[in-house]
Amino acid sequence: WLNYQSPTFNLLGKFAEHTQQDYFFRNFLPSANSTTGSLSSMMISSPQRPIGNFLTESEFLQVPFRSSPARIFAKAGYETHFIYGGNPGWRDMNKFARFQGFEHVEGEVDVEKKLGSLKERHDWGIFDEDLFQYIKLTLQEAKRPQMLLVMTTTNHPPYQVPSSFHAEDQIMPDELLKNLTADVMISQQRFKTYRYSMDSLGNLMSEIKSSPLAEKTIVAATGDHGFLLVHFKDSQLLQKWSVPFYLYLPAELKTEIAPYGLNSQSFAAHMNVMPTLYDLSLSKTDYDSIGYSLLDNKRPVFASHDSGLMAGPWGAVQIMGARETAYFDWKANPTDKYGELVGSQENDERKAMATRYRAMMSLLDFYFISEKKH
Repeated sequence: WLNYQSPTFNLLGKFAEHTQQDYFFRNFLPSANSTTGSLSSMMISSPQRPIGNFLTESEFLQVPFRSSPARIFAKAGYETHFIYGGNPGWRDMNKFARFQGFEHVEGEVDVEKKLGSLKERHDWGIFDEDLFQYIKLTLQEAKRPQMLLVMTTTNHPPYQVPSSFHAEDQIMPDELLKNLTADVMISQQRFKTYRYSMDSLGNLMSEIKSSPLAEKTIVAATGDHGFLLVHFKDSQLLQKWSVPFYLYLPAELKTEIAPYGLNSQSFAAHMNVMPTLYDLSLSKTDYDSIGYSLLDNKRPVFASHDSGLMAGPWGAVQIMGARETAYFDWKANPTDKYGELVGSQENDERKAMATRYRAMMSLLDFYFISEKKH
């Protein structure tokens, strides 16, 4: 959707300036095309298996995984929170979070208690602006280092915004209009809600940057999944599933890691988020992880998704079963290096990507079962 960003179709709103000031990755894939799959995978820093049940809806609901970020941060002295912008019992997320070692599991009731009152709610819970205010107060009042895993709920059906929210009308480009799969009015409301969420996140980042929190807070933000509002072509697999990833670092830390380099053109996925945060904040902590840190520039870079897609600088592969694989190369585009894909032949790099994807899924099966036994 950000390819359509313009003054008359402004999706980023108040968040736009922060995407220019900080790290903003767009060649980035979520673990799954569902909130449940991506969120539960983030709680153990793992990919989602293509044909596996979501962790909170499986035999692994009560398994305490060693790769849980809450457990890793807690060992380093952090107070850990899972904060949900509604009822945290949704899909048993509260139970799963507890088994993953989160010290605090908080939701709309806790937010209302701290803020005193809420003017409005939406059907899923509380609006982003209230949730972000709660986060800011939690950080300001903290006596110990904090690790917060937060899930907002505003940018989900039925796409409601507060009555106090006002923004300029969004004029959808003709190219977008002619490809819509949903009703125009529904799509307009969806984009309006997206803009509200971006304004709320932009306000939070502006408040953090203008406060003492600026020099002692790392903020990572991403989407749980994309949304299929248009007819995607076979050449648009990356666009079909992708979400952005944003990373804010204090100035001193940004300077410190400069020699290692963080390339926002890199390919990455949800499984890379937590290892990157470990390397940025827990310099002397050992950890177990399927994904690797984006600071480790000696590793091959790739993005993966539970649809069977793996993409990298060499092209992409689509895993379609135990023996069938489709191979793609990037279509030459002077303005967008990794724009659309074109069918291609197997080569060493793409063959290695397919092997890596299958091996990673096999490893996940082994890891999940071994964790359950122990």
